[in-house]
Order: sequence, then structure tokens, then C-alpha cells
Amino acid sequence: MRFDALSEEMASGEVRRLFAEIRRELGLMKVPRFFRVMGRNPPLLRAMWTLYQSLILDGLLPRTTKELLALAVESDPEGSEYFREFHRSSLLATGMNRDLVDAVALEGDSPLLPERTRKLIAFARRVAWSSNGQSPEEAKESCDPLRLTAAETASFRREGLDSAAVSEIVALTGGICTLNACARVFGLQPDFDSGQAPQPPH
Repeated sequence: MRFDALSEEMASGEVRRLFAEIRRELGLMKVPRFFRVMGRNPPLLRAMWTLYQSLILDGLLPRTTKELLALAVESDPEGSEYFREFHRSSLLATGMNRDLVDAVALEGDSPLLPERTRKLIAFARRVAWSSNGQSPEEAKESCDPLRLTAAETASFRREGLDSAAVSEIVALTGGICTLNACARVFGLQPDFDSGQAPQPPH
């Protein structure tokens, strides 16, 4: 099945307005292909753009931290190459160290990151890939891999993270997995050139 993207020139009404908002909010010259595919279904485009805004652009944690968490989740084989390159490009546009960003994109972590960020990444990756290749039967027999331990809760509190911030990480992780699944089903490949590279967060 083909998932054709709607050209920006053909967009009208709410879709045209949303496309303009996406370009403005992400600091892009072109609407990313992911959202143009969604543009053929206006209510879905609106829902997915709202989800992306809530996950990455809004909230308690800095955008760069959330994009690092997203990139770490996308480094897994179950992530999508499309969003991995999208968030990699976005982080590089902020001036972040290329070696650091590339390590997170490839390995899901980097020793160059602050310890606090590494803890958040480890938690996000555990939430995203909790079964760790286990069969449903094996997972059922093991302890719940998603539940926060007392040690993790205490560690997060020492880092100044309350339940609202941790909830944001959980929602971010689930949402990123959804976006990645869509991009993989759509067969999207990275298409970001210098004119499309996301700009530094406002």
C-alpha cells in the first residue's frame, strides 16, 4: 500500500493552516513528510501534530532533553530511521556536540551526557522496550518492568523531578513509540537536507 504525502501547494483550509503552524513551530522551510502523509486525513493530522507538540515542544522538561530521550528510544532496532534522523538533525541544530548526539543515535546513550540525563534515558528506554525480547509468558513471570522502584523514585526526587515530570517522560516515551511505528509502516526514509534541518528551539 502506498502512503503518498500531500504536497504543500495542494493543501487548503485547516490543513494549510496546520502546515504553516508546523513550519513555524519547528523552524522549518518545509513541512516534514510525516505530517504531509497525515495531511490526507485532516483530523488525524491535527491529532498527530497536537501529540507532537505536547510531547516535544510543551511541558516541564527542556525540549533538548526530550529530544535526547526520543533519540535514545529511536536508537533501538524498533525505532524508525526517519525520526532518529529528524531528532538527530534537530539536536545538532542547537549546537550540541556531534559525537554526543551520534552516540545517542547509535547506542542510546553517551558518557558525555550529564548523569541526570543518562538516568532519564535509561528509564525512558526501559519503559519503551520493557519486554527486552521476552515472550509474553516470560514477561508475566518476571516482575513488572515498568513499575518505578523505590530506589528510582528516590533518585528522581534527588534530581528535582516530581511525579508530573516523570509522567511527562512516560507519556513522551509512549508517544514516540507510536510516531515511530507510524513512520515505519509508512516506509518513511530520512529526507532532511540543509533547508529542512530543524532550527534551534525558541
